[in-house]
Order: sequence, then C-alpha cells, then structure tokens
Amino acid sequence: FFLGAIGNPTLGSCVTDANGTTPENDASVLGTNDLIPFSAASWIAQANGATGVNTTTTSGVKFGSPVNQEPAFTGTAPNLVPNIDFYKDATFGRDTYLVVEYARIVPSDDKYDAGLANLVNPSVTNSLTSFGSLPTSVGAVKKKFGFLAPSTTTIQRAFATL
Repeated sequence: FFLGAIGNPTLGSCVTDANGTTPENDASVLGTNDLIPFSAASWIAQANGATGVNTTTTSGVKFGSPVNQEPAFTGTAPNLVPNIDFYKDATFGRDTYLVVEYARIVPSDDKYDAGLANLVNPSVTNSLTSFGSLPTSVGAVKKKFGFLAPSTTTIQRAFATL
C-alpha cells in the first residue's frame, strides 16, 4: 500500500527492506535518511502517550509530509488530534468499521446479546461509537489514539453469499 500510495510501487536498488522484517510504526529502527511506513493514528497515539511505547521522540525523527500536503494531525504532543482533511483523502484516508453479527444486536433474535448491542449503540454514552467532548469521555480517549468521530452511526448490513 505505502509504496503504491507514494507513486513508486517497485523498490529501487538503493532500497532495502531488511528481508521484509523492517517493522512499521517503530521510529527507533530508523537510521539517517531512512524511511518506513508509519500510520498517522499510531504516530498520534505514541506521541500522545496513549500507548506503552513512544518511538516518535527518537532523535532526528519526524512524521513526513503526505503527498496531498494535508498534515495528518494538528497540535503538539501530548495533545495531537487527527486532521479530518487528511483522512478525507482517497489515497491516505481510511474508514474503520465495527463489525458484529447483526442477529446479536436485534432484541427479537435468539442470538441477541445486550452487552454487545450496547457497545455499538450510538445512543449509549460510553459505547464504542459515542464520541463525547469532555476530557474524561470515551471520545477523548479515541482522539488520543488518532481516531475521528464517526462520520455515521447508521447500521449497515453486509450480506454474504456462500
């Protein structure tokens, strides 16, 4: 994905990938003029101290400018927040979904699971889809991890054919 997104899907002779073992999202492995894939959300989470490790403070390391020139985040650590315009980009933006078996969130179904239904219910204050603005809210924690508020909380059903 990364190589294709930057317009160079084939590694050149000057590029090494440590036999495919170079970790992503770990700035501590970088040497002078090195480049690795690093997700914006992982950078935000590390810089904000939301993860157990922070490699973003490694000497001489910085998050590069994306091709579309929209910064991936705004602010200063430990208060970085995702930039919505970066995530709207068709190349670098990514939607995430919460996927559950539909029967488990329908009260009339035998498989119904009230706990799971509450976790994905946007009207429940501390659900996985809620995004409050108070510093102690679930949404504030999600921002620390580099997530934006949901663009929609409308349930979408996927139908699989066997």
